[in-house]
Amino acid sequence: LDEHGIEFVPMVSGRAFQPISGPTDPRGICWLTTSSSTRVSCSVAQIADTLSSLRNRLSTPVRFLMGQNEPWFTTSHNAMAAGEAAEIWRLYLQPAARLANLSLVSPNVQMYSIGWMRDFLRACYDRRDDAQAPCDVESVAAIAVHEYNCNEWFWRNNYGSNGGFRSGLASALGGHGGYDWSAYVAARPFWVTETNCNWEGSGFPGAVETCLRASGRQPSTHGRGSIATMNELDEISTYSWWTLSGSYPAGSRRHNVQIADADGCLLAPGQALVAANGGDPSLGCSTSCRPPPPPPPFQCPDVASLPTGCELNASQSTSACACEYVWNDSCAAPTSVRLVCEGDG
Repeated sequence: LDEHGIEFVPMVSGRAFQPISGPTDPRGICWLTTSSSTRVSCSVAQIADTLSSLRNRLSTPVRFLMGQNEPWFTTSHNAMAAGEAAEIWRLYLQPAARLANLSLVSPNVQMYSIGWMRDFLRACYDRRDDAQAPCDVESVAAIAVHEYNCNEWFWRNNYGSNGGFRSGLASALGGHGGYDWSAYVAARPFWVTETNCNWEGSGFPGAVETCLRASGRQPSTHGRGSIATMNELDEISTYSWWTLSGSYPAGSRRHNVQIADADGCLLAPGQALVAANGGDPSLGCSTSCRPPPPPPPFQCPDVASLPTGCELNASQSTSACACEYVWNDSCAAPTSVRLVCEGDG
């Protein structure tokens, strides 16, 4: 990370946390409990100390802490009700981030989980006056989203100016508590923390098709594609393609969206991302991240395979090399051949 100046963004993805010190269970885990439990509960100090230690080990500044990973996804091991997530936010994440001098990014959601985000913000707002651990909706610096779609108009219509997410969330929050939720939602940028083309509803595209859609090379169906569109939208402050690399079965949906292979060689989706972000604009959507092997070295044919005739002298040639034939006195047949290249004496 430091070698390439990459900023690391830690996440507290669910209820479990692995601190560097303090009480834990036998697996080294403490838990973000919100009610009476037999589990070992984390302290705010444990979380803050771990985050501060991480920040101090990296020369590239660590500035943010992300909240729960897809808590709205009911079949996920991180699934939790919005009310519980708000309790974890006010009891643990908010005070720990303050102690570690980090800004907070919301639990990640999507267009179809606006209701979950509404309930999260309402639950937090309703605990704003708690005497011991008040919840502050203003502590949400950005809204994280996961969207697997590469269509230009999906992003413009849902996450652009006056897009569906902001208008839908503001409408869902209504006038709750007399707060100006429209202004609140409009003031928060989006972090697209996972994206690719995998869940557009038309099956899982291959690597080349993914590249074509995301890079705008399928204008009839995907317009300018998701990469250029996210780069252009002021409402989106950052995005992260999923996934970087891994050992996935060839042809699987995860394999087809990898940015690079295990050796760091750019695959088709990675070529699209690099070309759109200041890299080589000539990068296409190649099925291989490596150049084709060079042609075999130029060789002269064996003299036995040549027809007769002195006029064939130097007829086998390239731009740099030629075959020089030596003929017998009657020009009946060549007696020898040698390769002569530019620069030869």
